[in-house]
Amino acid sequence: MVAETSKYPYPISPFMPLKDRNILITGGAGFIGSNLAEHLSGRNSVTVIDDLSLGKVDNLGGIDAKLIKGSILDDELLSSLGAFDVIFHLAAIPGVQDSIERPIETADINFTGTVKMLEFARKRDVPAFVFASSCALYGDTSNLPINEKEPPDPLSPYATQKLASEHMIRNYRDIYGIRGISARFFNVYGPRQNPSSEYSAVIPKFISRCLNGKAPVIYGTGEQTRDFIYVKDLVKALELLAEKKPNADAVNLG
Repeated sequence: MVAETSKYPYPISPFMPLKDRNILITGGAGFIGSNLAEHLSGRNSVTVIDDLSLGKVDNLGGIDAKLIKGSILDDELLSSLGAFDVIFHLAAIPGVQDSIERPIETADINFTGTVKMLEFARKRDVPAFVFASSCALYGDTSNLPINEKEPPDPLSPYATQKLASEHMIRNYRDIYGIRGISARFFNVYGPRQNPSSEYSAVIPKFISRCLNGKAPVIYGTGEQTRDFIYVKDLVKALELLAEKKPNADAVNLG
């Protein structure tokens, strides 16, 4: 909640139905972003920013959304945009191994990119900001099921970048009044996911092998546990987080 003495007392509505709203989705041509764009389009004006390094134009085929090809690190691009009612910030370089091999480049997108989007939201008086965080920040905890009170223990640059972004979102909420919340994604699967990608959950890999007449491959003892969420359920949860004033800094989506 913003203090009454705040320099930036933006109005924070307890409920903001996502209808007839101007919505910005970063990374919106990707697997999850395109599903979110599809879910919100038709009843809202949806704009997508994506540099298409991982996303695909085809993912937005038949979806009523405006695609802007570019990077969230491009200040000139951001300055050319108007105001929005909600920002869903999904743009990122995902993956633990990628962040280990390219810590500076991934930090530029995953952390600095988040700060740039928060600053854009502040300057445009965007009241709601929903951030795609990750369950990776919990590390290798043995406390199951994992809840939001579990202390973070990031074991990779990627997880640290997500956690640092969450702290910055909290700063922007407390200081500037932006209604920000972090959604910690677990293993997401569903339409438009590339089963051959190293970032895919195991479910599309299983399905792909079965469709090709091959048996699914399970490594280890087979007693491992994973938490999965269908992408259509995930995007509905993201919509609810944007509509309602959050009473938490972060929420697990799994």
